[in-house]
Amino acid sequence: MDLFKCPLDETLPDMPKQACSFRIGQVVKLVFGIIGSTPPFSETGEPATPITAKASWDPLVSATDATKIVVTNYLNNLVVPSTDLIEDGGDTNINRVPEMVDGGNAQATFNPKDIEPAIRVAMKKLTQFSAIQPGVSELGVMFINADGDIIHDGTKYWIPVYNLFIGDSDVVAEKGKGNSSIGKFLLLYGWSDNLKKSTPAFNILASYPAAVTP
Repeated sequence: MDLFKCPLDETLPDMPKQACSFRIGQVVKLVFGIIGSTPPFSETGEPATPITAKASWDPLVSATDATKIVVTNYLNNLVVPSTDLIEDGGDTNINRVPEMVDGGNAQATFNPKDIEPAIRVAMKKLTQFSAIQPGVSELGVMFINADGDIIHDGTKYWIPVYNLFIGDSDVVAEKGKGNSSIGKFLLLYGWSDNLKKSTPAFNILASYPAAVTP
């Protein structure tokens, strides 16, 4: 998102009235796909393939080409911090006010817990699409919260994700304690500006992934 415009708008923007709370909720699964020129779902196409219908998801989950989407197993402790301001200088600026450079990226973190090695390997294979070169990604993400709602971009569905990383398992000293890993990815400033929450007409949490192991 570009914070600065030249020339400036002639008037201040209208401020929409808040109709109800918009809450992403606790994210427990992620959906990944390759960002293409055509969105993966269509609410008005012929035929329509709405994001809320299982019949729209099944062909994408089972696809063997670039349209394929992947739904993770349950993840723990997914946190996306709010983005912050990037500033530069200050002491030599007018009134010692730092220069606004841009909004910063958000470093999301999560913890896959007790996952099988094959699942870890499959998740690591997603990294190549998120880091083609620094700042270049073809990988998109959507969120599924604990209520089974899908959080996605309201127009393109995919939210671009960068530098997806899955670490190796830890080894703990306590008897009976489970193992966890570190997962990370970057979201660019403005990633949440066009979010939409869709409630599927089926139990998406129970439906995908269909297999126990990849």
